Amino acid sequence: MAGRPKGSGKPVVMGEAHRTKIRNSKVLSRLIRHAEGDEPDMTSSEVQAASILLGFAFPKLQAVTVSGDQDAPLQMKVTIGGDV
Repeated sequence: MAGRPKGSGKPVVMGEAHRTKIRNSKVLSRLIRHAEGDEPDMTSSEVQAASILLGFAFPKLQAVTVSGDQDAPLQMKVTIGGDV
């Protein structure tokens, strides 16, 4: 069985945040397997419940409009890798 060997010290105590992350990953994994056809069919209520639970864990993406002043336009610089 995987895990810490006996006599390795204090037992590991998981906090509530860690337990929540594990639960969220299980829900997300099941939805992914369902979408890829690897998971048996889920009922619509199961899919809806999973969507609601994930909505609490991950923020929904929203469109954002950024505008600048004509006299002082906004500048955006994107650097991928390398030095700034």
